[in-house]
Amino acid sequence: MIWFEKKQPFKAIVEGKEYSLIRNKTILESLLLGNVAAPYNCKVGACRKCMIKVTKGEVKSLINLEDCFSREQIYNGYALACQAIPKSNITLHFCEANQKISDVFPSQTYIESIEKLCTNTFRVSLPFTNNIHPGQSLEIYIPVVNTKRYYSVSSIREGKNITIDVAVKDKGICSSWLCEKKNIGEPIFLEPSNGKFGNFCMKSNQIIALAGGAALGMVLCVLEDKLRNNQNIHIDLIHAVRFQEDIYDMKRINSLKKLYEKFNFYGLISREGTDVLGYVQGRAPEFLQNLIVKNKESSTSNFLMCGSDSLVNSCVDALKSKNIDDKQLVTESFGV
Repeated sequence: MIWFEKKQPFKAIVEGKEYSLIRNKTILESLLLGNVAAPYNCKVGACRKCMIKVTKGEVKSLINLEDCFSREQIYNGYALACQAIPKSNITLHFCEANQKISDVFPSQTYIESIEKLCTNTFRVSLPFTNNIHPGQSLEIYIPVVNTKRYYSVSSIREGKNITIDVAVKDKGICSSWLCEKKNIGEPIFLEPSNGKFGNFCMKSNQIIALAGGAALGMVLCVLEDKLRNNQNIHIDLIHAVRFQEDIYDMKRINSLKKLYEKFNFYGLISREGTDVLGYVQGRAPEFLQNLIVKNKESSTSNFLMCGSDSLVNSCVDALKSKNIDDKQLVTESFGV
């Protein structure tokens, strides 16, 4: 006679307490048998109320997790308790008990409108009701082309929509698709917002901000928020572009100049000698150095810079040559 040893159940640590998990049952089934007050509704993976994050151990999903989560979320241990069986002892928590569903799951939305700002930059409006702050960005996933990319918000209408500024690149799959008017109304997915650009401690009442090219909208979004909360801030905003055709958002800038007495704007064109719309020929690193020399208060200013890697790095070097401390700098850069 052959005796088969019955395999022992796995163990689960849930919110610090230990429970048994039957090997051939889903995690949710085992926990409910153990009288755990686990959140759930449908038990078939549709409602997502039983979302878990496994921090230790291994589980096997009974469904394709890519239908519910991003690859990053799957890598970080997210699963549905009603559609997962244990493969080892595990530690988990139910996400509903610790965070909002919107903080974890992608949000489905669509392109509401597209506005051409200049030669290759477009402002794309997206309905969006989740929490987001000036200076943050979102990873946008476009199912039709199966591609995703990060974009920063250029304006926020809380509870209604956001806009992102998109610079169209020659081989940019995402940027080209987002700026095609034929794609208005098409579904896209937004990952939870992240980033802390502009979220700095004000050690002085002066901000010197630099925006390179298509980064202007994002920087303006941050500055508008600062001015709404404190009209006494002295702001010097520099917009650095290569050509006259790259200029945009002058109506928005002129409105800030009228509303706030201490808001100053400087436009720089690096590859043309044209003096137009308040823009003059010049390069940002040299302009920043001269601004610091002319304005003694600049030595204690908060510096906010966003643009290409080459622009931001050259400006940081220029500021450090004038003994500006790293703690005064908040930067974000992208590509070339």
